[in-house]
Amino acid sequence: MLSASDRRIDGKNRKRDDIQCLRGVAIIYVLLFHLFPSVFRKGFLGVDIFLVISGYLITMILSRNTPISLADTGTFFSKRIRRIFPAYYLMIFAVLVVGRIYLISYDQHLLAVDSGWSLAFLSNVHKYLQQKDYFAEAANYDFLLHAWSLAVEIQFYCVAPLFALIAHRLRLGKMLVATVAIGSFVVHVESTSELHFSSLPSRLWQFLAGSFAFEFHHRVNVLPAMACKMVAVIATFLLSPVILFIPNIEFLCRLTVTAAATLIIARISPSVNDFFISRTLLFIGDISYSLYLAHWPIIVFFRYMYHADQLLFKDCLVVAQLSVLLAYLSFKTIEKYFIRENLLKALLFISPIFFSSIILMKYPNAPLLILEQQTDRSSITTLLNNGSMSEIVKKTLFERNCFAFRYQDYRPKMVTSSMLQNARMANEYFMNYLPNHENNSLPDPLVDKYFKSKNIATWLSAYYKKSGDVSVAVFGNSYAHSAFSAIIAAIGERAKEIRLLSMPGCPPFIGSSYIEVPGVDCNPFLNASVELIEEMKPDIIFLIFRSLAPLSSPVIDLSKDDQLNNMQYTIDRISAVTKRIIIEYPLPIDIRR
Repeated sequence: MLSASDRRIDGKNRKRDDIQCLRGVAIIYVLLFHLFPSVFRKGFLGVDIFLVISGYLITMILSRNTPISLADTGTFFSKRIRRIFPAYYLMIFAVLVVGRIYLISYDQHLLAVDSGWSLAFLSNVHKYLQQKDYFAEAANYDFLLHAWSLAVEIQFYCVAPLFALIAHRLRLGKMLVATVAIGSFVVHVESTSELHFSSLPSRLWQFLAGSFAFEFHHRVNVLPAMACKMVAVIATFLLSPVILFIPNIEFLCRLTVTAAATLIIARISPSVNDFFISRTLLFIGDISYSLYLAHWPIIVFFRYMYHADQLLFKDCLVVAQLSVLLAYLSFKTIEKYFIRENLLKALLFISPIFFSSIILMKYPNAPLLILEQQTDRSSITTLLNNGSMSEIVKKTLFERNCFAFRYQDYRPKMVTSSMLQNARMANEYFMNYLPNHENNSLPDPLVDKYFKSKNIATWLSAYYKKSGDVSVAVFGNSYAHSAFSAIIAAIGERAKEIRLLSMPGCPPFIGSSYIEVPGVDCNPFLNASVELIEEMKPDIIFLIFRSLAPLSSPVIDLSKDDQLNNMQYTIDRISAVTKRIIIEYPLPIDIRR
């Protein structure tokens, strides 16, 4: 993803406008995929086009002085640093600053970890070590997910001079490089999903395809003019928006796009290449690097603030316009300035941003902006020191972590009759204690073992088997029972078994009590449920419950708080036998309204 300054032909101070337009097409595809992933399913192939372009341009730069010397290598890296680093590190710093203001502490921690790997241009390695799938992460709040491609590109820059040295100094050097490209292609085909998607070994063949395009570009009369024109037209069609809507066959699409981009970059038919040049694509190609950096964090921040997996169309338009605006400003200021300046100025700009980013990562919980508000103690769950029982207390860390919700009260200011009617209908549908789970349930051998054999009431339990491979347990009070239908619908056939264990009024923590109704003993049910869960060993367990006293009462001393100890004890036991625990608990609101 290189700037206009890198686009030269045979050392002449002239741009390759066809490559510029191709870069514009690539970033448009990526932007469409990130904004509308369910529509433009193959938009991620825009990154594949970028990799081929990078391979071509880097080979062209390194081929200006052959054989390449140590001084040439230093000049090469100096240009890459001035070109890539300033805007990249500024993007990470900006994301960290905004994250410190708007993200809850847990998400700040995740962002800090991702930022550390991204600062080192190793985010693709991080994703591989975590075995995270790119397409799954694209639906999450991963603000620096797109940094993987920059990491792969920088890693290629580190080995590119070596490939240039081999190609120019060894008698069979070019054949050796071709062998490496074939090996990389095999790795791409045979490796696991994350390794083949974002690692340098599995992407090297696409960079080297760009290198071969450079070699092919300088060979004349390889094919008849008419044949070259036909091949170029076919390649252009294969890179048209039609490719975005092809379902599945990801590997074939990637191979096709890489081959087509290689042929177009090789410029086998100048007339065909020049025919598709447009001012709009030239402009977008100019800002494509900054646009790539800016667009994804903006998309994720919008989704984060709206608590949405997918933005509305009008929000997508706002995101696109804001991304283009920021990209244009970055291109006109940062990119164009540093590519003309020396390395020292670039380093002086990068260094404070780099170390400031590290500070933000190191202390993610320290408040960047002090936002304090006086509030009535009775309206919140508050951590109080011994003896500090005044009616007016400051906001706590727990409440600061609810920043996104604290100033957004979703309750209507005026309640109409239609609202009440809708609420009654929803209450009858979702809050019915007996929505036929038990009537449709299969016999449960574990319930027989841990409940019926010990004469313990099963209360609201259910058991279903599906055709998938994931085991799920839902544990809680009546809220868990009410949510069970939604969990079944959400998980669907991916589940192997789904089990419900719920008792009205009893939070799912051993030792908890239902003090609102005297005489109800939760512990036999809770102990039996946890023992059952320990034998079941579910992949996912949902703990779902509503706020009940004493859970909603102020905490006086954490070290002596029975409820905290009950929670910790139960979660410790459950976490030893499950892969993921999901806790659903109502957020605090201002009860004075």
